[in-house]
Amino acid sequence: MEYTIPDYYKKFRCIAADCPDTCCTGWKISIDEKTLEKYRDVDGAFGSRLKNSIDWEGGCFHQYEGRCEFLDEDGLCDLQREAGEDMLCCTCRRYPRHVEVFENRREYTLSLSCPEAAGLILGNQGKAGFLHTVRQQRAEHFRDYDRLLFSMLLEARTVMYDILRDRNIDIGMRTGIVLAFGHDLQQRIGRGRTDKTGSLIKRYKSSRREEYFRDFFWKYRKRANKAAGLRDRMMDVFNELETVEPSWRAYLKKAGEKESVPEWSRTEEIYREQLMIYFLSVYFCGAVYDGEAYAKVKFSALSTMWICSLARRGGGGMEAGYVEASYRFAREIEHSDKNLEFLEKKIMEDDLYSFDNIMILLLN
Repeated sequence: MEYTIPDYYKKFRCIAADCPDTCCTGWKISIDEKTLEKYRDVDGAFGSRLKNSIDWEGGCFHQYEGRCEFLDEDGLCDLQREAGEDMLCCTCRRYPRHVEVFENRREYTLSLSCPEAAGLILGNQGKAGFLHTVRQQRAEHFRDYDRLLFSMLLEARTVMYDILRDRNIDIGMRTGIVLAFGHDLQQRIGRGRTDKTGSLIKRYKSSRREEYFRDFFWKYRKRANKAAGLRDRMMDVFNELETVEPSWRAYLKKAGEKESVPEWSRTEEIYREQLMIYFLSVYFCGAVYDGEAYAKVKFSALSTMWICSLARRGGGGMEAGYVEASYRFAREIEHSDKNLEFLEKKIMEDDLYSFDNIMILLLN
């Protein structure tokens, strides 16, 4: 079994009451079956409170005005304080740690929806890296699992990481190259030619890729006057989504002004790089299950764009603004299957999110 983690993974420490937000509001906290059985055996006054705080049919904690029943006024967990960390369910014990499951491979990340994790991801001024370990375990065999496709996705994602980490060219161009790569990969996947992607991957590995794309991208740079209008129209999609946290609407209203920063700073380029790598690390290889590699790249590029727009419009200072925009976006999108599925469908079916329109945004 192979395990991967980002190089900042073990640096995470929950800051509890010092956190600017709480992970116990807005979404339902699912309770695993093993913990539910443990909760059934708790006696006494606390046991009564615990049992009355659980939606046993739904397998989650009840909420009061969007807050977990056990969240106290100081933003701390009564359950942990009264019964200890061992009594927490898997969701609460592991968050913000997240795992993507593949055959004989587990990929762990920190969720962007946690402010402290978002700070770690964005605060990394170096080039994002991943640590790999292998443990001897019984081999897995997933049904209908396309191993050739997964191997190709892994290799392609590594190339995408390398492109994004090449700071000799601007981040808009780097992201545009990755978007084009995802588009070309999808054409081969759609034709059932995943065995013929070697030459394509070699082309995108080439040191001459920058030379080729400078000419190709020029037609998009000439359409810079369309970028602001496209960005505003793409931001309107948030009005079509369900609201996870009540404060989200007020935040969107605050961010409803025009972007206040005319040029991308060096720091913002690094934020965009780290966000793109984060989203690709979480979503891209999931295409082994649905074959939609290009959709994953589009989602990564657009999510990065949406976060940057929210940060630029929302104020609060450069780093603080980007951290807030990141965790708020992730809570509304990544913690809502309904919103995630809606966006994935929207960006693949609505012409507003076409290859050309996204390129105009990335390059201007």
